Amino acid sequence: MSVQSSVPMLVPLDGSSPADASLELADAIGRLIGARIHVLFVGDEDLPRDALIARARVPRSWAARVEVHGATGDPAGAIVEVARRIEAAAIVLSSHGATRNLTVPAGHVTLAVLADPPCPVYIIRSALSVRSQIHRLKHLRRILVPLDGSADAAQSVAGQLSLPGKRVRGC
Repeated sequence: MSVQSSVPMLVPLDGSSPADASLELADAIGRLIGARIHVLFVGDEDLPRDALIARARVPRSWAARVEVHGATGDPAGAIVEVARRIEAAAIVLSSHGATRNLTVPAGHVTLAVLADPPCPVYIIRSALSVRSQIHRLKHLRRILVPLDGSADAAQSVAGQLSLPGKRVRGC
């Protein structure tokens, strides 16, 4: 992926193993939508760039290829705020908080971000391998977007139309 890519894509990382996989999948998504990756680490204190990279566990090979942001406070609130501030085209979010509880689709941070996202959110499930998810993404041919007549539904279709080579069908 080129550093000159046009639109920002936010990848919140918390230093966990499931979150580590987010970068690889974000790279695949970024290639589809022409995005530059912005990494966010939310902690208890403001940190310099090198400390953010270390805490978020950004691999050295990625450090020069990504923009790095730090925030403090509520993780979900920080994710939404930074996504709005950088005008993110998408958020790539690892969900691992509730993977063993089949009655809850995602962890509390993911669910809070999904309550009021400023852009499309791609959820990476830690229960599936990254290679499997990248394979599915690369071979994606159709996207089904349920529509309810609202402005938000129309906006979601507009976002999906920007995926080159993908056919969008509303229902």
